[in-house]
Amino acid sequence: MFGMEAFALGLAVYVVVSAILIAVGAWILHAVLRSAIRKALIDVNEHERRVARGG
Repeated sequence: MFGMEAFALGLAVYVVVSAILIAVGAWILHAVLRSAIRKALIDVNEHERRVARGG
């Protein structure tokens, strides 16, 4: 019986740790993508300003 309980506990720990790692990875990916999108938008705005000035 102890083997089954240990398996269930191990599975529960695995699921919790996996969920935490997925959440952290998603948060990091979100931050990276957000900064990349912001930089791309700033680059586009600079380009449009340069074109509007005739440069």
